[in-house]
Amino acid sequence: MTAQTRELNACIRCRMQRNRCRFDPANPGGPCLTCLELSNRTISKLPCLRLIITDATIYREQLAPYQGFSKRWQNMDIVDIQTWASDKVKTIYISQAFLDAPYPVEVREFIPQEGDLVEEKWITDGKERTHRVPRYALANMEKHAEDLQAFIDKNVGRYIVGAIGTSDDFLWKTYCMAFRQVNEAEVSRERRLLENLFRLWVAIYKTSNVHHIYGDDKLGAELVSDSKSPWFNLVPMPAVIIAQKECIIYTKIFRPLSKKILRDLQDLVTSKKRQYWLTIYLTLFILMHSCAMITRRDEETARQYGLRERFANPYGIMSHHIAAQTMLAHFNYINAGFRPFQMALEPSGREELMQAGHLTEEKVEFVRGTALWVKSNEALLRRIQEENNSGHPYYWISQIYQETWTPGPIG
Repeated sequence: MTAQTRELNACIRCRMQRNRCRFDPANPGGPCLTCLELSNRTISKLPCLRLIITDATIYREQLAPYQGFSKRWQNMDIVDIQTWASDKVKTIYISQAFLDAPYPVEVREFIPQEGDLVEEKWITDGKERTHRVPRYALANMEKHAEDLQAFIDKNVGRYIVGAIGTSDDFLWKTYCMAFRQVNEAEVSRERRLLENLFRLWVAIYKTSNVHHIYGDDKLGAELVSDSKSPWFNLVPMPAVIIAQKECIIYTKIFRPLSKKILRDLQDLVTSKKRQYWLTIYLTLFILMHSCAMITRRDEETARQYGLRERFANPYGIMSHHIAAQTMLAHFNYINAGFRPFQMALEPSGREELMQAGHLTEEKVEFVRGTALWVKSNEALLRRIQEENNSGHPYYWISQIYQETWTPGPIG
């Protein structure tokens, strides 16, 4: 039975309580015997789930760059192009369409090969539109990786302002609190977790939103004139560069950073110390919002390229949704018997929350403001769940506040 449990993973409750997780021989994939024995107790509201935080995927995983951009890379290894049309290296600037944050990129003209996308595509009014893009690629991928990591470290605040802004007060206040917590958290592991989380978050935005060539040198390309195009009045960044950047971001940022984030998050969760609650909540909030953003963007990409499937990367989205459920399940467990959002609404609970969570009055007021927002938007949050709108900014976030959480549909 121990070997079977090891193969299936212990459930969250047994692992957190350090109990032996005894699988049910009659239903190996169902609730464990320990959870079944608790079926008549209050704690049984927690579902029996065999999920582990460090197994989660907190970005849209893929084995290789999108093959519609280029077939040169069949994995995410950083390998430079060898077939160049010119020895001349040019420095241009690129930025994202939603944010004015340009940075220099060294590029070189390449000789196209079969599978290279040399014109950008999109669908307008049911018809495919195309636009020629410059035949340039990153001259040195390792150097660009260093430049990109330095850019991310310097521009987290700019991305929060550009991506979140003040159009949604609820999101804005929560992101601002998380950004503050990077410096104000009591324990270095909390600060490190949030620092790495924001680095990952910016990198996710860089793979989930369109880039364009910025500045005067457009490499000889013309502006897109279609007003319904994502690149209207812009020059799309060459698709081969997108493929190169995916190799860089997955190899240098997503994979190593996600391991650090998940390890630190699991350590905070399994410590069962309530002083970490705010950092855990803020981490979960950003991960849930990011999951919705990636889901929506993947749907948009599928429509942009005229794909029949709902998602451009259905496996990656499904894995990401399972990861979101893993986080929610653990948060639901650590909140059992400790309801900070309810406590913040009660005069006596505020003092208890301040002491247990090591929170200042200002941070307790932040939790209270969050609780009031959730309460006043119950109908909206319920409708989003009922519609299974997994790309809505509040879809995954709203599940954080459910007193009795159960996993819903994925993918």
